[in-house]
Amino acid sequence: MKNNHLQFTKERLFSISLFLFGIIAILISNSCKKDNNKVQDEQNVARSTPNVLNSASFKSASTAIYYGHEKFTRTTAAPRVIKKQIGGPDLVHFEKNFTLFIQNGDGTNNLVSSAEIKIDGKHIAGPSDFSQNVSLISKEITGLTETSELEVELKGSPGGFIDLWIEGTPKSPTYGAIVTDIDGNSYHTVLVGNQWWMVENLKATHYSDGEPIPYVTDNILWNSLSTGAYCWYNNNEAGYKPDYGALYNQYAAYSDKLSPTGWHVPSFTEWTMLIDYLGGEGVAAGKLKESGITYWERPNSGATNESGFAALPGGIRALWDDGTSFRGINTEGSWWNSTKPSDIYNISYWVHLQYDFDNVGYFGGSNSETTGMSIRCIKDQNAP
Repeated sequence: MKNNHLQFTKERLFSISLFLFGIIAILISNSCKKDNNKVQDEQNVARSTPNVLNSASFKSASTAIYYGHEKFTRTTAAPRVIKKQIGGPDLVHFEKNFTLFIQNGDGTNNLVSSAEIKIDGKHIAGPSDFSQNVSLISKEITGLTETSELEVELKGSPGGFIDLWIEGTPKSPTYGAIVTDIDGNSYHTVLVGNQWWMVENLKATHYSDGEPIPYVTDNILWNSLSTGAYCWYNNNEAGYKPDYGALYNQYAAYSDKLSPTGWHVPSFTEWTMLIDYLGGEGVAAGKLKESGITYWERPNSGATNESGFAALPGGIRALWDDGTSFRGINTEGSWWNSTKPSDIYNISYWVHLQYDFDNVGYFGGSNSETTGMSIRCIKDQNAP
């Protein structure tokens, strides 16, 4: 990519020593995807979906695993109590009632085990629940806290084992009022933690003061810009605007006048607050991504959209060394933040989600002002 060096890291602080490695990794990754782009683009346009929010976007999954699966095996030594911390911050994402599942042996009763199981010292299951005729035991549990502790004492014959896990019902997202931008585009809103986010990517073609945002289709001109601009993926408004929104360069993202009144382009800190609330970089991606494979390519790893954020893979625009410009539709999404570079290397950061990764990627790049990415808006703290 000319004049636009990118690097990837999962850390929030980017050391310069990793910079060249990141460039190579990105170029290799995109080279592998290049041959699929045309097919992906044609598939995307053919979908002709009128709205990103299908029915699944407005309801939580019926059940999800809160803890486990974890295998406990009876050894030849005397039975001992194994203690595990099962309480934690993820409890806030679930309703209060849970179900503890215990699979006896391998599920075919070939290895029959037995156990005494307690949570916070309270008896949940015991030897009387286990027999050769029972392969799966379920127990309703309530009262879990962030400090809750599981106790398992394996009994039965040496070599016997159990598989244990806890399932719960994720809380349904809290949706708010519809927000309209200066062009009349409407956006659903969702509360995640104490932050209100738009559920769709921004589509505005005018700044909040009414000034038109330049629409630039030419690749060479786009790469030479020093002011704000936007485009649609593949310069195809009809095919990509309804679901994926616009791609904006960094100048537009930093303009402080892209969002509707009472909203703004989130800072990097606000993005990390969102991700941390959802459990951190390793698990938040699935909670952010729209579920299924209507928009994301297979396997859309870990996607549940538990947060209601409904993140979509809107791709990216940059002038690559082979002369191409648009990449990543249906496989990756990247979002600008409003935090300007503060070091001599002019490194900017953004958030990245990918179809085959469970984790959130923090990307960084120097001289990335003309990279085109999606924008999600967040509500001002003091806005009504």
